[in-house]
Amino acid sequence: MDSIFHRTSVREYTDQPVSAELVQPLLRAPVGIAVCYRADCRLLDYAQIDCSAATENLLLEADALGLGAVWLGIAPLPDRMAAVGRVLALPERLRVFGLVACGWPAAQHPQQDRFDETRIHFIT
Repeated sequence: MDSIFHRTSVREYTDQPVSAELVQPLLRAPVGIAVCYRADCRLLDYAQIDCSAATENLLLEADALGLGAVWLGIAPLPDRMAAVGRVLALPERLRVFGLVACGWPAAQHPQQDRFDETRIHFIT
């Protein structure tokens, strides 16, 4: 849980490259869920939920490795999804969900504490 309470969105990076040894765990973190999903998937209604969970896993792994990262939201906006798909030259059968910028953070910023107990409601 340390990464959950430590991770922040990092938007500035050093020029130091990320080694291939660190890229591998980042690729494995989403547990087989890709950042692009098939347009013909029967479970398309759940694809964005699955991709969100996968992206959060990647962000948490980046933090655990000492890297910084930020989630660049693309879906569900069709114009953004199409534009990024064209830039990446993706096959028509794939849809872009999001992008994650990742690297060595240029500075460390503490996570803001946004916890507000009054927003939690228990149902008994």
